[in-house]
Amino acid sequence: MKKFRTYFSSFLMSFIEWFDFLIFIYIFIAFFKSQNDSSILNAFQQLGIIISFIARPIGAYVLGLVSLKIGRITSLLYTVKLMMVASFLLIVAAYMTDHLILCATIAFIARFIQGFSIGSETSSNYMYIYEISKKKATGVAIAGVGVACGQVLASFAPNLLNGIGSFQDKILWAYGSSILLSFVVLYLRKSMPETKDPRYQNIKQKVSVFKITHEILKAVFPFGFLIYYVLIIFPKHAEQHYGISKEFSYYYLTYACLIIAFLPLLFASIADKIGTSKVLTLAIYMTVLFIPLFLLIKDPFFQITYIAALNSIHFSVALVRVFNDVGTEQLYLHFPLIYNVIMAALSSFIVAFFNSGLEHDHVFLMFLFGIIALHYKHLFFFLFNPKKAQSKIYGS
Repeated sequence: MKKFRTYFSSFLMSFIEWFDFLIFIYIFIAFFKSQNDSSILNAFQQLGIIISFIARPIGAYVLGLVSLKIGRITSLLYTVKLMMVASFLLIVAAYMTDHLILCATIAFIARFIQGFSIGSETSSNYMYIYEISKKKATGVAIAGVGVACGQVLASFAPNLLNGIGSFQDKILWAYGSSILLSFVVLYLRKSMPETKDPRYQNIKQKVSVFKITHEILKAVFPFGFLIYYVLIIFPKHAEQHYGISKEFSYYYLTYACLIIAFLPLLFASIADKIGTSKVLTLAIYMTVLFIPLFLLIKDPFFQITYIAALNSIHFSVALVRVFNDVGTEQLYLHFPLIYNVIMAALSSFIVAFFNSGLEHDHVFLMFLFGIIALHYKHLFFFLFNPKKAQSKIYGS
């Protein structure tokens, strides 16, 4: 029963955090687009996104320290409470639209708190689930289901809330619902086991910060690029290059998010049975294979399916490999911070490259080659010494 509560609260909080995080973009920025003040709109669009990425590594580091010094559960409870505060402030901001500057200021503060909270929640949640799970990869994959479901519902929220007349009522329904669900998470998390118990420790020889950063980059870059590509780039690309409607492109987005939500569970269960190294080997060779397939098969359904599957297989085992190789005590301090810095930088690079005027296919292939380059040692040893590739490069 305790294990079910832990998994369910992990799923629910991941869902709430990403739903809240993306609703800001889909509803708040849409509202400011309807206003005639272009200066406020430009500031709101730019700062509303940037400020959250500044806050994420700060929150990751601060609450990472809380995890180490006070306890994992205390840190996880703080993330819930902070998201509730942010949701309440956004509801307040929605009722300040007669004073756009004040409305935007309150929304910026709420956005910073959202970023601060989600910066710790996403990474610390994965590590906590890893610590308490016997089937490590499956546990981490379950936490990821909530993230994808939150992304799906947030993308559909504008359509779901169309029947609600005013902007204020839409915000009240969206963020009011998340506050109510957060109370459920608080109740569940208070009864979760604290893992600062010797039985749960993963004490290993200390690893240098440079080595930790390199390992996290290898794990995060593939699924980080693919998920940002799906959420930010693919819908617009599908509209422009395949002549499909905006509404239909979002059906593709929803379809991809659903695959990313549930397919990692399959790959994770396989990894728990046969080892993470073998599943990661499959992920790398699927990435290599996608290069000729992407060039030959110009079909949006095929491409988004393959990308979603590729994301699923990388995500389901990549983080587990990092957690296996580095002691969790080190990770609670370093992983949230490094993870969020990499994800923030990666999202910025993706937007910059795809908006640089370069051909879309060239940019996409460049990122695929980047994924392959990070794993060059594995590819080299697999060709010339397969046993070493399995045992030395990725562990068991």
